[in-house]
Amino acid sequence: MVGTFLKVLGMGDRGTALPKAWKSWDRGKLAKTMIFPKGHGWPTVRKGDKIVYYAAGPESEGYGRVFAIATATSDPYEVSGSPWPYHVDVEMDIERDLVSEGILLRSIKADRELTKSIRQQSHIHLRVDEYAEIVEGPVAKSHHGYLTREKSEQSNLIAPGQAVRRFTPQGLCVK
Repeated sequence: MVGTFLKVLGMGDRGTALPKAWKSWDRGKLAKTMIFPKGHGWPTVRKGDKIVYYAAGPESEGYGRVFAIATATSDPYEVSGSPWPYHVDVEMDIERDLVSEGILLRSIKADRELTKSIRQQSHIHLRVDEYAEIVEGPVAKSHHGYLTREKSEQSNLIAPGQAVRRFTPQGLCVK
């Protein structure tokens, strides 16, 4: 079964937010590799898992939002000399160019308050219902169809009007 995770980015020990144009950080590294800090132990993400990107920070400044989903294409591996020594290669499934275009995490309907659950964590496991709500719940659909559109083959933008991704108990599938 595919694992699903919420990964927080920004506002860690350094107290800095992720750039709003998140792909500009470290020459686009986060679009290809998810990074994990040393202090939280070895990441539990495995090849094939889904990673939901969450930008921590003040909502009033365009943060506190889910702005992308990626699939892990590798198991975790260690990179020496990096402030975030654990890496997982990823392929983007769905993304927004700007963090501020994402869905407010607090608006995702779940049995637990995800904004509190992710505090002081690098990443948390999402339950099936939480992931489904992020991908195709009412908030996602009302937010310009954000997490229900297929990524365009010609660009990294989400192609408008293509509701082709559906969540099943086996994972996210494309129709």
